[in-house]
Amino acid sequence: MNSSFFAEKNRDTKLLLEHNTNHYLQDLTNNYLIFLPEKLLDALKTGSDKKNGYYHEKAAFLFKYLSNERSVEENYSGRLSPYFIKKSLVNTQQITFELTEGCNLRCGYCGYGELYGDYGDRSNKNLPWEYIESVINFLKKFWESDEYPSFQKKIAIGFYGGEPLLKMDLIEKIVAFLEKTENSYLSFSYHITTNGVLLDRYMNFLVEKDMNISISLDGNELNNEYRITKSGKSSHQQIVKNIDELKARYSDFFDKNVQFISVLHNKNSMSDIYDFFKTKYSKIPVILEVNPDGIKEEMLDRYNEMYSSKSRSLNNSDKYSEMKKELFISEPGTYGLMHYLHAYSGNIVKDYSGFYKDKENMKWLPTGTCVPFSKKKFVTATGKILPCERIGHQYAIGLVDKDGVYIDFEKIAETYNKYYDNLEKKCCFNCYGLKHCVLCIFNLEGGIEKNPKCYRHINEKQVQKYIKDKIAILQGEPDLYNKIMTDVILE
Repeated sequence: MNSSFFAEKNRDTKLLLEHNTNHYLQDLTNNYLIFLPEKLLDALKTGSDKKNGYYHEKAAFLFKYLSNERSVEENYSGRLSPYFIKKSLVNTQQITFELTEGCNLRCGYCGYGELYGDYGDRSNKNLPWEYIESVINFLKKFWESDEYPSFQKKIAIGFYGGEPLLKMDLIEKIVAFLEKTENSYLSFSYHITTNGVLLDRYMNFLVEKDMNISISLDGNELNNEYRITKSGKSSHQQIVKNIDELKARYSDFFDKNVQFISVLHNKNSMSDIYDFFKTKYSKIPVILEVNPDGIKEEMLDRYNEMYSSKSRSLNNSDKYSEMKKELFISEPGTYGLMHYLHAYSGNIVKDYSGFYKDKENMKWLPTGTCVPFSKKKFVTATGKILPCERIGHQYAIGLVDKDGVYIDFEKIAETYNKYYDNLEKKCCFNCYGLKHCVLCIFNLEGGIEKNPKCYRHINEKQVQKYIKDKIAILQGEPDLYNKIMTDVILE
């Protein structure tokens, strides 16, 4: 040990951080954060060959075992293969069908509304039953093959729109078909995202099938001002009436299966949303900001007027402490801490196979983009197949019609790998946020295929601030680490 641990060659990956007189060593590639007592810090700085008791021995250990000099290029040189994409498709956890483009509301911030331009033409098309049958039969061949065995596979089926309850006949047909497909190792659960306007008509069926229901509602009637009918009238009273009826008739189901999704904007606040749902339904909704991706240039002023920040709104609330505790991982600070621990703690594996992986030689994919089909498969009303509903329809990676499903695994791998190659030199390799990046490549400024610009790119000073902020949270709330690591399951 004849040189400082913080030598020039280590500068890019090992950061020395100070907060409230405490010192920490953060390694950005090897996944560890170590508290440094003053004597250990001195031993690491001096790098002396002289053995001087416990702290020099510990410093020697750090030199020997934690001095991985793999470059950023080595760490993030992973690429997708057709086999890996195919395997992800076979093991898809969720299939979501956009049953219809039609909707009985005209919400001001709708992802398919006037603010956005990356979803293609919307003309109230409905997803044909033959397309759905093609998708299920296509996947069924994989589920029943010996090539990709899985023990007791359970797949979530999502119903999406538009407003999916407008196509209740199709929902009933899909559920009946899948119930006949179930066997000892294959089963299905169901989820629907609805505006609640038609909930009173179909709640018996939804309860019978134990369906998980996400209802979109932004708070009280004033808060819900953007969720209007086609004629411009408020939808609030009808939706709340339906929710109240569901709660009164099926209280146990309501407690277990119903959640709410609220959008934060300039007509409500975090406090408004929290108070409404906590008081009326004893529930904490999922709170989202207005989506910033895919905004038409001519609609930017409208978007900026509508947008409200979760962090700012929460910090301005006189119920900050109460809400922070109740919201838990939905609270922006805790949510950010969770992702920090996921990226840098070294204590999280995605599945049991993670215990056996050679982590020292693993190659990571750049950016936070999901591997296609690894989380879900989204089928649009026009038969386009996408990795999820948040991606612009111009990035479809497959098609379905009454005759079958068309997915070219070779082409998908080639396309994604070209995206990665393009990004590495322009954005990724000189970014200090690679390890905790959550940015999807399809949300880059300038477009991934044209002139991509990453608005989350950070330098060394910025990553130091990012980590110091997380250390400050952990020092101020030491129990939060244990709560996140024991109570949160990342899916």
